[in-house]
Amino acid sequence: MSQEISQSKTERLGTGPLAKLLVGMCVPPMFGMLVQALYNIVDSIYISRIEDSEKALSALSYVFPVQTCITAFSLCVAMGTSILVSKHLGERDKEQTNSVATNGFCLAIINAIFFMIVGIFFSKLYFSMFTNDTAIIRYGTVYMRIIMVFSFGVLIEATCSRIIQGTGNMKDPLISQMIGVVTNIVLDPLFIYGIGFFPKLGVTGAAIATVIGQILAMLYLTRILFTKTENVEISIRHNKLNRKTIGEIIQLGLPVFSQEFFTSIAGVLFNGILSMYSATAIAVYGIGYKLQQLLFLLVAGMSLGGLPVLSYNFGAKNKDRLLRCLKYLLIASTALMIIGLLAFNVFLNQIVGLFATSTEMGEIAQIAFRSISFSFIFIGANTIIMVAFQSVGKYIPSLLITSFRVLVLAIPAAWILGKAFGLDAIWLAFAVGEGLCCAIFSPVAYKIFHSVWNTDN
Repeated sequence: MSQEISQSKTERLGTGPLAKLLVGMCVPPMFGMLVQALYNIVDSIYISRIEDSEKALSALSYVFPVQTCITAFSLCVAMGTSILVSKHLGERDKEQTNSVATNGFCLAIINAIFFMIVGIFFSKLYFSMFTNDTAIIRYGTVYMRIIMVFSFGVLIEATCSRIIQGTGNMKDPLISQMIGVVTNIVLDPLFIYGIGFFPKLGVTGAAIATVIGQILAMLYLTRILFTKTENVEISIRHNKLNRKTIGEIIQLGLPVFSQEFFTSIAGVLFNGILSMYSATAIAVYGIGYKLQQLLFLLVAGMSLGGLPVLSYNFGAKNKDRLLRCLKYLLIASTALMIIGLLAFNVFLNQIVGLFATSTEMGEIAQIAFRSISFSFIFIGANTIIMVAFQSVGKYIPSLLITSFRVLVLAIPAAWILGKAFGLDAIWLAFAVGEGLCCAIFSPVAYKIFHSVWNTDN
């Protein structure tokens, strides 16, 4: 019965009403991405209300690239495992399905051990590389150490989530994400401010609330995976670690890993540039980037939902349907980002007021957030173009977009603008990077698609 349902869903990718299909495919991952983005934003809002908040927020800005790196590793394993699990389920190969799921689960645990060791021994060293401010080092070291030591929550949860989604179950991964974010929202003020019998822990409390939410989400999904998922069985006793399988998982997850990893590196470099100005500027960057990610992750969720539809119709050589799907995704993503741009500027004072703890911070944030918002015009198109490349098997251009938009374009632009015009101009680097990336890769995408169809059709 489950196999018949799976087959029916697969066929809908090529025959179902396209607009309705895309809504059904895109909304769940968009919601999931939105929930993930709220973790970091909620922490920043609450921490902005504590004593010495600007230095605490600066510390969180330094930690954010590390969190992005953890996300990169988690998504690499999760996406690679999910693709292979879905493939083998479609082939009705239970043995390979179980082997892949077990190897992916074990790989998530190995990554968790790695980050735990790094967090224990290298957290303080990481901060000492960027600042001599003892308060920032103290806040950041504690927060980073807790996040990394307990990273098994997010790493294992991500893999379990994608395995379960690969079986056609979209409900339970969403429930787990809601458990995580609601727990974080409830516990943040209790641990940060010391409400009731809870201790007042400040930045430490924010980290504790975050990891508790992640661990509870993980526990919910592991229970679902081990007790209520019939099509997949994880068993270390019957499925040994396989070098070939692990290699396939990593290879398939490499595009999404690269995207997150390049973003992490860019965050470190941007923090380094801003450290030449002030800790306040670094704090503003951390908040601004998280707000930008809120919209970017919505588009990323849209692209994840649209990718199976694009890939299926490419494989079916249904050119017209693929191009219509691509057009819908481009229009929807661009419209979403334009709405975000307008909302960002209309409610700019209210947004700044959520985080700004001083006049200086408010003034910098006003300029920074407005400048960053101009990048929204191009983010939607760049993300969908990147996914379009993936859908036709062109992974190199997809990886190039990721590296160009941040490392090759945005970071050098930030350094040049800062040297030439000062801090206020640095924030335009995001729009410069996204705009140039769109201008470069849009014609490349057209040529590649034209070539692909001429060759294969």
